[in-house]
Amino acid sequence: MRILLTIGDISITGGAERVVVNLAHAFMQNGYDVELLSFFQANAMLPYEIDSRIPLHIWQTEAESVFNKRMCANIFSKTYYKNFHKIMLNIHIHGCFRDFDVVIANDNIYMPFLKHKQTSYIKIIHLNFSKYHRRNTFFHTLIILSSREQSIWEQYHRHIKVIPNFLPTIPTQSALSTQHRIISVGRMDRGDQKGFLRLLDIWAIVQDSMKLHYPHLQSWQLIIVGSGDLKEVIELKIKQLHLADSIILKPFAKDIESEYLSASIYAMASYFEGFGMVLAEASSYTLPCIAFDVKTGPSDIIDDGKSGYLIKDNDLQDYANKLIALMDSESLRKDMGKNAKAKMQEQFSKEAIMPLWEQILKGCPQQKPLIAESSIEKPHQVSHIHFYIIIPLYNVENYIKRCLESLYTQSYERFTAIIINDGSIDKSAEIAAACVAEDKRFILHHQSNQGLSMARNKGLDLVKELENAQDRAYQSHIVFLDSDDYLESNALGRMAHILEAHNADVLVESAIKTRDPLSDEILPSTYSVFPPHVEGLYTPHTLIQSIGNKCLATNACTFILNAKFLFASNIRFVPYILYEDIAFCTQIILAAQSIYVDNAHVYNYVLSPDSIMRATPSPNARMRQANSYFTLLQMFVAYKEQSDDEIFKSHYHNTCIIIVKKLMRSLQFIGYKVGFSKADLKPYLPYIRGKYRFCYHFPRIYGIPKRIRLFITHFLRSILNNKDKRL
Repeated sequence: MRILLTIGDISITGGAERVVVNLAHAFMQNGYDVELLSFFQANAMLPYEIDSRIPLHIWQTEAESVFNKRMCANIFSKTYYKNFHKIMLNIHIHGCFRDFDVVIANDNIYMPFLKHKQTSYIKIIHLNFSKYHRRNTFFHTLIILSSREQSIWEQYHRHIKVIPNFLPTIPTQSALSTQHRIISVGRMDRGDQKGFLRLLDIWAIVQDSMKLHYPHLQSWQLIIVGSGDLKEVIELKIKQLHLADSIILKPFAKDIESEYLSASIYAMASYFEGFGMVLAEASSYTLPCIAFDVKTGPSDIIDDGKSGYLIKDNDLQDYANKLIALMDSESLRKDMGKNAKAKMQEQFSKEAIMPLWEQILKGCPQQKPLIAESSIEKPHQVSHIHFYIIIPLYNVENYIKRCLESLYTQSYERFTAIIINDGSIDKSAEIAAACVAEDKRFILHHQSNQGLSMARNKGLDLVKELENAQDRAYQSHIVFLDSDDYLESNALGRMAHILEAHNADVLVESAIKTRDPLSDEILPSTYSVFPPHVEGLYTPHTLIQSIGNKCLATNACTFILNAKFLFASNIRFVPYILYEDIAFCTQIILAAQSIYVDNAHVYNYVLSPDSIMRATPSPNARMRQANSYFTLLQMFVAYKEQSDDEIFKSHYHNTCIIIVKKLMRSLQFIGYKVGFSKADLKPYLPYIRGKYRFCYHFPRIYGIPKRIRLFITHFLRSILNNKDKRL
C-alpha cells in the first residue's frame, strides 16, 4: 500500500509536523510505501529527522511562495490568491501523485475536490472544534484526537475515528526528581495559544509566595523552550515582573530530550490544545505535569492528582499553589512521574496506537460522505448556554420585521429577546408587538425617548432582573442587536459552540457584512472590527499587542458578553452621547480575563440612510459630535491617569490621539461654538499632533478646503439627480 502524507510546512517546529514525521516512520516500519509532501518550506534546516528511505517532496520553497504572493497581490485580490493556491495545489497533487492508495492530509489548505477513484482521502484534525468547514466534506474519513468531541463531529460527517497521537518510543531514561527545574515547551505565536504570558504571571505569584513562606525553594528555575513572534513580548514582561534571575529562555533544539531530562516538573498554560504532544513527551520522561483543564488535550493525558494536576482554566492562584506543592515535595514528584510514564506506556505508545491506524487503512470508505446541508447550518444544541438579545427600537418600521425574523429562524433556540421601544413615533412598536405576541421568548418594553445608551442600559437592567428571578441552569450571555440589522441563521449556534469550547468572558464576532438596505446585497464596505489576522483566544494584553496602535473594537453589536462577568464589572453605556460604543467596548476588553475573536460573518449591518450616524450632519449634529468626542477624551485621559498597567496606559494614550483627531475634524465646520472653548482643550494639547495643531488655533480656516470639496460634491450630485429625473 502506498501512502502520501501531506503537511503545510515540514520545516517549522510544531506538534502537527512532529506527528506527520512520527506517522511516516511508523508506516514505513510496518511495511508500507510512504512519501511526504510539504506544501511549503520556509527554513532550510528541518527540525525533525526524516528517514532517508522516505521521499520528501516540496511544492514551493519560501522564495517561490513569497514571489508568487507578491505578484498575485498586485493583480488579484487576496481572496482570489488564497483560492488560487488551493486550486493549484489540488491540481498538483492530483496530477503528480496518482498511484497512491491513501492520502492523509494535515493542513487546511488542501481540499481534494479532484480525486482518484482508487484513492482514499483521510484528514487528521489537529485543532478543537469551532465550526464545521465545508472543505472537510471532500475527505472520506476524519481523524480526531480526543473522544470528548466525537459526538459533535459525528453530526457533520459519517466517518469519524478517534486516534490520539502517539510517542514513537518510550524512553528508558527518566528525569531525576531532585532537579530544581520546571520546563515548558512550545511556539511563541502572536496569539499566545501556549499561554506563556499567563505562565509568567503564575511564576510571579510563585516567587512572591516563596519569599514569604517557602524561602528554601528559591533555587528553582523556570525554563521556557521555544521561539516565535511573541518572544520579545515575553522578554519584556520578564523584565517588568523582575523575574530574569529565575527564568531562562532557550530556543528550540533537536535534542529536546536533554531538556526534559534536566527538569523535574512540566508546566503547560495553553488556552487550547488539540492533543498536547509535549505533555505526552514530558510524561514519558517521568515528569509530573500541571496544566489548565481546557476542553481537550491535557485531560486526555493527565490523571488529576495521580500523574499531575489539572487546574480550572485561568485560575492562576490555584495553579501557583499546586506548582508550589510539587516543588516542595520530592516524593510527590517521584510518585506522579512514575504514574505519568506508566500511562504513556499503556495508552499512548506506538504499540497501543498503530493497531487503530491499521484498522483505518484496511477499511477506508471509498464513497464521499453525505452531508445534509441543514446539518451544516444548524449545529447541535449546546446544553448550558442561554442568550439575552437586547434590541433598542426607534423609528425603524422598514427594518424591524426582518431583524426579528432573523431570530425566529435561528438554528439555536435558547434565547430571550428584549426589545426596548425608545419612544418610537412610527409603526415600529406595532410591528414589534405583533411579533412578540407570537413567541414567549420575546419581551417588549416601552419607555420615553432617551437615546441608544439608555435603551441598552435599560435592557441590561431587565436582564439582571430576569437572572435574579430565575434559577437558571445555564450560562447567560448578552448580545446587542440594532433593530435595523439582523443575524445569520447560524449565528447563535456558532456563538454557543465557541463559548462552550472556550468559556471566554467576551466573544467578538469581528467580521461584519454591510448590506444595502433595498437590495440586501453585500457592499464593498464590509469590514472586520479587528484586523483579519486577529483570531482565537486572547488576554487583554495579547489582544492590544496584536492590533498595535489601533483603537479597540467600537461596535457593541459584535460583542457577546458573559452576563456574570458584565454585572460584576459594572460597566454601562455612557448616556446622552454619540459613539458610546468606544468607551463601552474598551472598558469591556480591558476588564475581561479572556477574549475570543471569531472572524466568521454572522452579523449583517444594514446601511440605513435614516441613521443618525450616516445622515449628512446638520450644524446641531456636528455640535453634538464634537461634544461627544470631548466627553470621551476627558474619560480616556482619566482612565490613563488612573491605570497602573503600562500596556493599558499606552493604549489609552493612543486612543486619546484618535479621539482628538475626530474632535478636530468636527471643529473644522463649527469652530468652538460647541459648549466648550479653546481653553478647555488646552490640557489635551499633548495629544494634538501635526496638522491638527493648526486646526486647534484656526479650526474654521483649516476646514475651508474640506467644506469646498463637500459643496462641489453635493452640487454635482444634485445636477446628476435632476438630469435623471428629466430622463
